[in-house]
Amino acid sequence: MKADIVVGLQWGDEGKGKIVDYLSKNAECVVRYQGGANAGHTIILGTKKIVLHLIPSGIVRGKLSLIGNGVVVDLDELIEEIDHLEEMGISTDKLRISSRAHILFDFHKELDKASEAAKGKLSIGTTKSGIGPCYVDKYDRAGIRAGDLLDENILREKIKNYVSFFNTTKAPVYHVKKIDEKILLKATLEKAKKIKNRIVNTHEFAEKLIRERKRILFEGAQAAMLDIDFGTYPYVTSSHPISLYSFAGSGIPPFFDFNVIGITKAYATRVGNGPFPTKMDDKTENLIRERGGEYGATTGRSRDCGWLDLFALRYSAFLNRTNEIIITKLDILAGVKTLKVCTGYSYRGKLLKGYPDSIKVLCEAKPVYREICGWTEKDITELKKNKICRSIRNFILLIEKETDTKVTYVAAGPERNDILKLRKI
Repeated sequence: MKADIVVGLQWGDEGKGKIVDYLSKNAECVVRYQGGANAGHTIILGTKKIVLHLIPSGIVRGKLSLIGNGVVVDLDELIEEIDHLEEMGISTDKLRISSRAHILFDFHKELDKASEAAKGKLSIGTTKSGIGPCYVDKYDRAGIRAGDLLDENILREKIKNYVSFFNTTKAPVYHVKKIDEKILLKATLEKAKKIKNRIVNTHEFAEKLIRERKRILFEGAQAAMLDIDFGTYPYVTSSHPISLYSFAGSGIPPFFDFNVIGITKAYATRVGNGPFPTKMDDKTENLIRERGGEYGATTGRSRDCGWLDLFALRYSAFLNRTNEIIITKLDILAGVKTLKVCTGYSYRGKLLKGYPDSIKVLCEAKPVYREICGWTEKDITELKKNKICRSIRNFILLIEKETDTKVTYVAAGPERNDILKLRKI
């Protein structure tokens, strides 16, 4: 039995949805293990553009797909996604939801908005999707889980207790509207009817997969540099996108060999607030943003664009125990005559050995660049015919050297099959 774990090695938006869709053809089960509807995975099928926020990308290929216990589930978003896929002729019959996944409600979104507003200049730039407040409830042991939706009496009691807690503590402090218990219960019961037949016992599901030796593909949201512990804290997400959380976030222990596949763009992007050492000059950034469609799939927010940061990539590849790297969006850099690649950071005149733990150091650090020759549109056309020009070859070899990790695939185009498996270069 084998498993692949697909992780973003940057700040998210590396094209993981496309890669998971491509790799899932060989998988028997695809698992989403953290995050919430603040993630956006995009798959292009001819003229169809499919954007998934909660449902694992494997559903597009008809694979058994699990929303794991590490995910926070916005029922409105989930039901809308299910309906949209069904309207497009894509079956969701094989979608499953862990009974231990926490449910995200509208009041979590209101808390998110209020919290961000109250922080002022200290705001981290969340999507205001309620993700953080839902995880707060989870770790405060006050959350409501998917399994609670299966028993009306349990759900009624949990909602009653939570509403009392919320209305006497959070509502007055955050200056948000109090929850109407009856309205919340009625709405939740209605939504539960639409998804309760998909909810599975986490232990039973995991044990069956392992017993039947199913090939699993784990799908992370966001990326390692946004990990709550190991990312650029506090400008991070509220969960653990790193590879090793795939087991904790799914309830599927690693009783099998696993392979970690890290995804990076040929450049870097970041959305929201926080340090971004390799940010491009305005003219180059605007060019790359427009060519690359660098706008959030969930919020539509424009992404900051920067040169490839190999210092961060080296750290991320190590942190995730990455076995192989896939480079996406090589085509977006076509025509840029000279590329910059960051190979390290300097801080107060000294080269840093390890990636900074301190946000102060990270904000003041200066990128150390190496300049390399770019490639052309013609080179990208030839690449799709499995002909790699010297400049792309040198770019790949530099990434391999700096990260000590093999590059196995490159992607140059939006379509499902715009991916090239590399032979020895």
